[in-house]
Amino acid sequence: MFSLFLVFMVICVVVNVISGITGMYSDHSDGDDHFNQFNQFQRNVQQQQFDEMNRHFTEESLKSVTPFEMGGYDMTQGNSWNNNDFGGMF
Repeated sequence: MFSLFLVFMVICVVVNVISGITGMYSDHSDGDDHFNQFNQFQRNVQQQQFDEMNRHFTEESLKSVTPFEMGGYDMTQGNSWNNNDFGGMF
């Protein structure tokens, strides 16, 4: 679970860096206020989404490694790897 979280974080950082680099070249300096305001709004929305995803995945990753008694997932119930019947395979 942690490795998936780590891969997701790396992908998000790479996308953020690439969008920042391409954003530097796509800015127009023609003084069009509406265009600049829209770009700023778009960057703000993207940053908010990125921050929200980071917060969500951080909470989920912490919950997955926290004992149930301290607010983590109850791994003795439901669809857990340890409770699946693989026909004696494991």
